[in-house]
Amino acid sequence: VESQKKKYKTIIDGFANLLDKYKSLGFEYIKPDAGIYLSIKLPYRKITTDLDFFLGYLITECNIGLVPFDYFGTRNSEWFRLSIGTVNGADMDKHLANFESAILKIKILAEMVGKTTN
Repeated sequence: VESQKKKYKTIIDGFANLLDKYKSLGFEYIKPDAGIYLSIKLPYRKITTDLDFFLGYLITECNIGLVPFDYFGTRNSEWFRLSIGTVNGADMDKHLANFESAILKIKILAEMVGKTTN
């Protein structure tokens, strides 16, 4: 049990540290008090209002699957639930790289959309 807690803490801290790098872009997180779900805010509405498109994009382009808070009854939220339960230590660097790739792609798309709407 203690080794599992240590593993989850390491994984959560890895994602949190990555999101800290992009806080100025509107990315936020809430670490769980217990459990395996990291709550994260992704400012996807700077790109699209189509949540299903955004989720599909993350899965196909970045290999990241998230559950939006909208599915739990919250409307028009940019908050998502990320389960770290299936992340193993050996794949941690790959998952963080995929997630950072997603963040950078979101940033680039938001900049492109901003230029076309101004």
